[in-house]
Amino acid sequence: MNALTFVFFWLLIQRENKSEMKQGRDLERERLEVYLLYLLLGYRPIFQASSLLLMLFSVFTLSFSPLGGWISLGVAFILVLISYSFQATLYLAKMGAWMGSIGKKNDRN
Repeated sequence: MNALTFVFFWLLIQRENKSEMKQGRDLERERLEVYLLYLLLGYRPIFQASSLLLMLFSVFTLSFSPLGGWISLGVAFILVLISYSFQATLYLAKMGAWMGSIGKKNDRN
């Protein structure tokens, strides 16, 4: 076996190890995404009640403080989206899983 063949096989093995590490990170991210999705879906009734209460609060606050009313109305709108739209809940879970796995190191080796 000459040196070129050895280098080729060594590079091939290194590339496979990196792809396995990437697959492991993607699997951890998907696992976290499923956990967050079930967590958000489990607390959906709480999000619905709090969004409606926050929306009433923001309507009353608009007459006293327009900035605070608009901010609370925006937060209430986001909670309404999370509680009534499965797609919004799924995208929030994906974003949370992505943010949760940003700084993680893969310690498998």
